[in-house]
Amino acid sequence: MFKASIDTSLTQTLNNWGLAHHMITSFAAKDFVYITILLGVMWVGLNSLKEVKPFAIGAYIKHVAIDGFFILALPVGLTTLISELISKWHVRQRPFVAMSNVHAVISHAADGGFPSHHAAFMAAIATGVYLRNRQAGNGLMWLTVICGIARVAAGIHYPTDIIFGITLGIVITVATNRVLMRLLRM
Repeated sequence: MFKASIDTSLTQTLNNWGLAHHMITSFAAKDFVYITILLGVMWVGLNSLKEVKPFAIGAYIKHVAIDGFFILALPVGLTTLISELISKWHVRQRPFVAMSNVHAVISHAADGGFPSHHAAFMAAIATGVYLRNRQAGNGLMWLTVICGIARVAAGIHYPTDIIFGITLGIVITVATNRVLMRLLRM
């Protein structure tokens, strides 16, 4: 008799919940990424206000641009690029395609789902902020985890897609940060 893996079993269980709570699942699976982007950008902007003198608009814009690039844009861009390359190399069918008992709660292409680009992208933002402000970074990471669970509940990812995506975002952001810190100390 075939034993379902934890990955497929958890996907089916969460998908059953997601089908019963499709509005919550849809909102968290699709929109939390935009909330994370908005909060990450807002954090960079507000954090930069602390670093410059009042009414120094030019210095503020320069600080926001530099922080925005090093904290968010560079690590998120590298994470997205590497995530895309991995998904081209390792094509894994999405649960709603591969499993007859899993249904997509939100519309999605039947392309490969490993790793979760949403999870990687959001984890990179959360980690970039976390490295400078643990409380804000933790809040963004919780949004990432909830979005990941919702994407499994929506039937478009397996838990391992999410776990790998989050891990990828964290590792690339921490590595990018360490390299940049070494380069800036030279």
